[in-house]
Amino acid sequence: MVGAGPLAAALEAPKLEDVTNQTARSFRIFAEQTKSDLKALSACMRGPREKVPASRLGQIGVPVLVAVGSKDVIGGSGLALAELIPNAQFLEITGRDHMKAVGDAQFKQGVLSFLASRP
Repeated sequence: MVGAGPLAAALEAPKLEDVTNQTARSFRIFAEQTKSDLKALSACMRGPREKVPASRLGQIGVPVLVAVGSKDVIGGSGLALAELIPNAQFLEITGRDHMKAVGDAQFKQGVLSFLASRP
């Protein structure tokens, strides 16, 4: 198995109280609140990950919104990713980390604006 660090371990912990890493604990709470399959998420996180070559990203022919929290230390540079995808739009979600970005009002409004701007 490929290691996925504390996030996968948090999903595999018998109960939430066993998770001591704060970021991993937030991830576990989110997964439980959304009634996600903890075992399936853990399996995905532990599976092999291949970096998509920039040449393939450059071939994406559909509109893309790259949304990343300004405090995200997991996802990497969203701006750098957006620059590799033709016509991609970058949205920074101010003050949010990887786990809290999607629920933020900035994200929701950004997605709605992005979709509304599509022909």
